[in-house]
Amino acid sequence: MASSESPLLNLPQEIRDMIYSLLVSRETIYIGRRKVPPHHCHGIILASKQTHRETIELFYRTSVFAIASENVKDGLEWIVGLPDRYRDLLSRIIFLRSARYIDTYSMIRMRALGDAAHREFLLEPLVRSLEEKGLSMREGVLAAEYAVW
Repeated sequence: MASSESPLLNLPQEIRDMIYSLLVSRETIYIGRRKVPPHHCHGIILASKQTHRETIELFYRTSVFAIASENVKDGLEWIVGLPDRYRDLLSRIIFLRSARYIDTYSMIRMRALGDAAHREFLLEPLVRSLEEKGLSMREGVLAAEYAVW
């Protein structure tokens, strides 16, 4: 469909940007074993080359990407596989640690130590893996949370 046929694409850019921000920002995207790029869950991003160009950076800049502890390898592969232009836009990647995969001693220690324990048990090995691949993340992008599921 040509832009002259699309009511959305005939709107001024500022209005389209407001609409896009309502559609694709501040969402939590769960990364797992699926090989489909996470932005494929938004029809507006895939609707046309123009909407893709106008929304893809907003999507990566504003979404929170969550990776469960049992999918860390898949999550690491996802981060490494992202084109640099998208990886540099990421603002938050949360690694979720499930109580199901933590022994009692580790759980008590994590609760006592809080964020420091999350870093020790989950994030630091990931940071090392990224560094081994020649990649790094901006300060504050990576986080860990304790979750029960």
